[in-house]
Amino acid sequence: QKYHQIEVPMRGWARPERWMPVIFFLGGFYLFLLALSQFGDGISPLQMLPQRTKLKSDYDYAEGVTVKKFTLILNSTRYETMEIENILTNDKSATFEERLHANVDYKAPPKIILSWDAGHGPENLGGCPDWNCEFTYDRSKVEKASVVLATSDGFTRRNRDQIIVFYSQESPKNMPINVNPKDYFNVSLGFRHDTAGASPYGYTVKLAKRRNIKEMVNSSRLKGKSKAAAWFVSHCFTNSKREDLVVQMQKYIPVDIFGGCLQGKSCPRGEKCEDMLDEDYHFYLAFENSICTDYITEKVWNQGYGRDIVPIVMKRSVADNRLPPNSFLAIDDYDTVQDLAERMKFLMNNKTAYSQKIKDHSCSEMFNWRRDYATIYLNGEQHDILERPWGFCQLCRIAWENPKTEQVIDDFNKWWEGSCEEDGATVARILSHTEARENEKEHMIRANRITV
Repeated sequence: QKYHQIEVPMRGWARPERWMPVIFFLGGFYLFLLALSQFGDGISPLQMLPQRTKLKSDYDYAEGVTVKKFTLILNSTRYETMEIENILTNDKSATFEERLHANVDYKAPPKIILSWDAGHGPENLGGCPDWNCEFTYDRSKVEKASVVLATSDGFTRRNRDQIIVFYSQESPKNMPINVNPKDYFNVSLGFRHDTAGASPYGYTVKLAKRRNIKEMVNSSRLKGKSKAAAWFVSHCFTNSKREDLVVQMQKYIPVDIFGGCLQGKSCPRGEKCEDMLDEDYHFYLAFENSICTDYITEKVWNQGYGRDIVPIVMKRSVADNRLPPNSFLAIDDYDTVQDLAERMKFLMNNKTAYSQKIKDHSCSEMFNWRRDYATIYLNGEQHDILERPWGFCQLCRIAWENPKTEQVIDDFNKWWEGSCEEDGATVARILSHTEARENEKEHMIRANRITV
């Protein structure tokens, strides 16, 4: 029996030669992008494309003065597209534009960031994978490390160019430390803004273009709110004495407590019950366990600004130039708890103040800031372009500086330990004034009774 091979001619896209131009085009395009990533402004097109993130420089002409205006057009997977003009911070070591560029030498070995005893991992460089830095725990690489993270002064500097970084996201009250020599650390990786390695829990951005308030605020939701304030709490006894303040607040305005303190109700973190902050409550008590410089945690950034609610913080000086203007209440703005409660009631009940008309759109004046600002919560779990102006990416950036800018915390012990107020000072002041007001009121009542 014989078998005959029959040749069937291939037609159309089944023919290999038809695919060759496509293959060559894609390969050439990839090489083009790869070549671009070696030049320019330090941001790789390979990273820019998936997130549609762009840098733009414009020029404003006013009164004969040319002013360069730099913006970042950001589209991350976590936030809507926004054009960012600046970030709110008091750190003057680098401009917003400088924070987003690194003087990377792609032909040189990567700059090594060594965690001596401070945890973390390679994913923390997720905001700047194109900046040619490498994270490691391997202490055998200490001689080559440009940056070393430590939680104490137990590490010995190997060369004068090494950048020694103190790491802590806890307040100084909860993590006391005393170092010797006092200028041991160059920078800090943590919530403090006044250091090149600042890594806050969240941040505020100034938008280059004003947004439509109708798209930013659910006015019907705001009108439907019926309850005063909510407080989610897990630590019952704190340095700030916030628990004492809440007990006094409950005498003048309803405050619902959730958590394990003061007979709080149950609402596990991340559960749907947290939606009541959007639907029911006007205010959220974003009280920290300590009152320290820049110590603003997820209480503000997540529960406070991640919801349609107005946060109340302990001290204005900690929040100013960090949080959006006119977006919060501060305890120390008021002389007594009664004054605070009266302001809260006014905003809840006075529709002219709390539900102001903006071009025929009803919107709370406490939310007008959303036209010009946005807040970004850094949850520590997702490491992407949103972290580029902060933390590990900034450590990577200063590692590539040439010539290097001198970075040193001159007196770390004073800078760290001296950044917090005395335990309960703010609460003690307002409670003493509240008591004095009550005593005065009681005295007047007694005097009137005697007169009658």
